[in-house]
Amino acid sequence: MGIHVEIRLDLNSSSKRWLKSAMVAAISIAIIGVGVSIAAIDTSWVQSGQPVSASNLKANLDGLQAQIDAQAMPVGSIVPSLLMEPQFQAVAGNGWILADGRSVAGSAFAVTTGNANVPDLRGMFLRGRNHGGSPAGARADGNENPDGLLTLGNMQGDMIASHAHGYIHAWAGGAMTDPSTPGQQTGGRRDINHQSNPAGGNETRPRNVTVNYFVRIN
Repeated sequence: MGIHVEIRLDLNSSSKRWLKSAMVAAISIAIIGVGVSIAAIDTSWVQSGQPVSASNLKANLDGLQAQIDAQAMPVGSIVPSLLMEPQFQAVAGNGWILADGRSVAGSAFAVTTGNANVPDLRGMFLRGRNHGGSPAGARADGNENPDGLLTLGNMQGDMIASHAHGYIHAWAGGAMTDPSTPGQQTGGRRDINHQSNPAGGNETRPRNVTVNYFVRIN
């Protein structure tokens, strides 16, 4: 046998305002420190002397939760995590996916950014844009990206900054052995090119910790 619970509220306009304030206050306590602005709660479904159904209450709170989520982490936000995608989505919802370059055509991400694919951040480091749209303007203190104002989501390839190494100019005034042709001698001055033995690993990189990057698409 099912159990039906019905709550009847005899509310005037001031009581309804109190209910709204109480709900906002309760939820504000739960998210204190996040710094989000809670949008107005729809209390049009609260009518004096009418039953308040569980579905109405749930729908209202679900809508409020969506507003909070959207403000705390808007579409396009990127989050590093030590979770795998199924684990992350179990906590944060299916609006988040691994930033692995997949197509998300039709998503809020695609509509908002104009990009049909999320960035592929597997194996990548993130780098701040020179100008993110704030009043501070573009960075120009020597620590900015020297390639200029790049498009958000742009990927830069490997690069080593331009530099030079000192060397010793090898020469001889008389007969000498050419190391490239053992046993043969040449006279006079001669430039000899040398190449050092390879050293190092597979790439140039800073210290790092491996994470998964997730991006919000809906």
